[in-house]
Amino acid sequence: MTTTIVNQRGGTCADCDTYVPARAGTCTKAPGGWTVHCADHGPKPGATAAGPGRQRSTEDQEQEPAQIRYTGTPAQVTALVEALKTAPHIKVRQVSQQYERREEPGSVSVHVRAEVDPRLLAVIEREEAER
Repeated sequence: MTTTIVNQRGGTCADCDTYVPARAGTCTKAPGGWTVHCADHGPKPGATAAGPGRQRSTEDQEQEPAQIRYTGTPAQVTALVEALKTAPHIKVRQVSQQYERREEPGSVSVHVRAEVDPRLLAVIEREEAER
């Protein structure tokens, strides 16, 4: 049986050699230790060789990811994407390549698709309804 969990420490993806910050990827139990995978590689947490994990509840159902565009210097954009990847209650699904902004010399943009934990969304919606 293979065990996959959320990566608790930073490491390098075994598939693409990209640095994976803590909580941004997964770890798979392997002979002799754990193997780190970025969000684009490896199995999802909870996946096992024995079969699927628990049944998904209605609050775990897939949602349409939010579409986010960050614009700034290359360092700012990279920092913002990494912060989003390590943010609790957010799952980054896709990150585009950085591209230069013609109308803003020295600036780049990146598009991110991310999901917010449905439980957090429910709390925010409840608080907004109380206002």
